[in-house]
Amino acid sequence: MGELFKKESENEKAKAFFQKICQIWKKFILERDFYSVEDYKYTAIDELYYDEAREHLKNILVFFEIEYGPQALVTGECQFVFGLVMLKTGNIMPAIEFMQKAHIIYSDQEGYLTERTKEIEEIIKKVEESMKDHE
Repeated sequence: MGELFKKESENEKAKAFFQKICQIWKKFILERDFYSVEDYKYTAIDELYYDEAREHLKNILVFFEIEYGPQALVTGECQFVFGLVMLKTGNIMPAIEFMQKAHIIYSDQEGYLTERTKEIEEIIKKVEESMKDHE
């Protein structure tokens, strides 16, 4: 649907649809998968879903960067979610990099003390701690 809106130059509708996709993936990963960071690898059954999510989110991220700019909150949110999906697919270092970019955007746009900025910071710390535990 978002792609259809985009093709019809209805960017605000595309943005709303794409934001909903990001919101759904974020909620799904954080609630279902992330809070047991020790097991952030995906299974063969999940592989198709996470690979598809990665491709969709990559396209959404490009759209947000072009339409709203690389420092926009909507771009930061998508970077964070893309980072979560990258984490689930075992791409840990790129995942951290995307989450750190999102953290910078939120820090710059909203400040260090907002709930969303702190959430990203806490998740980055959990991932980094988990990496140390597995060394």
